[in-house]
Amino acid sequence: MSQLLYSAILALALSTSAYAQTPAEAERRENLRMCLDGRYPSLCHKALLTQSERAQVDEAERRENLRMCLDGRYPSLCHKALLTQSERAQVDEAERRENLRMCLDGRYPSLCHKALLTQSERAQVDEAERRENLRMCLDGRYPSLCHKALLTQSERAQVDEAERQAKLTSPKPHQDSQGSNGNNRRGTSRSNYGYGSGGCGSRGGPGWRRPDGKCASWRD
Repeated sequence: MSQLLYSAILALALSTSAYAQTPAEAERRENLRMCLDGRYPSLCHKALLTQSERAQVDEAERRENLRMCLDGRYPSLCHKALLTQSERAQVDEAERRENLRMCLDGRYPSLCHKALLTQSERAQVDEAERRENLRMCLDGRYPSLCHKALLTQSERAQVDEAERQAKLTSPKPHQDSQGSNGNNRRGTSRSNYGYGSGGCGSRGGPGWRRPDGKCASWRD
C-alpha cells in the first residue's frame, strides 16, 4: 500500500471517529480542555471529570493561581489557601513590592496600603504625595483637589496666585447676541434712523436724520 493511500485511509478513519462522537462525549472533551487551562475554575464542571483528570485540573488551577499571586498587583484575585508556606512568603513580598511602587507614585494615596510600608518607605511616600499635591495645586484650575494642609506658607502663596490667574484666564460665559447688548444696538439703530413712535419717518418722511440732526425730507 502506498504511503499516500495509507494517509488518506487514516484521515478518513479519524474523520469518521470524530463524527461518531456523541454530544455528551464532545461536551466532556471541551469541558476537560477548559478545566486544564487552569484560569477559569468557575467555568469548569468537575463533575464531568475522571479521578485522574481531576488531579490534573487541580494542579493546573494551583499553577495559574500561583502565577496570578506572584504578580502582586491583584491581591483580591489571589487564593492564598492554595499556596504552600514558601509560596505564601513569595507572594507577600510581591504584594509589598507592588504596593510600594504604587505608593511612591504619589498620585493615588487612596490605593496605597501604608500598613505594608517600613518607616523609611513611609517617609518617601509622604514626600511623593506632597510633591504631587503641590503640582496639582500649582495648576490652579482644580482647587477642590488641592490639599492645602500639605503646603508650606510660601507654597500656599504661590497656589493662591495660580488659582487667581486661572480664574482670570478661564473662558467667560458666552453672551447671547440676542441679549440686552443686542437689543441696545438695535434700539440705538432705530433711534439714529428715527424709527419708532414720533421719530423721523412717522409722518411720511424717508426715516433718517441729516447731519444737522433734523429729519430728512424726500427732497434731501
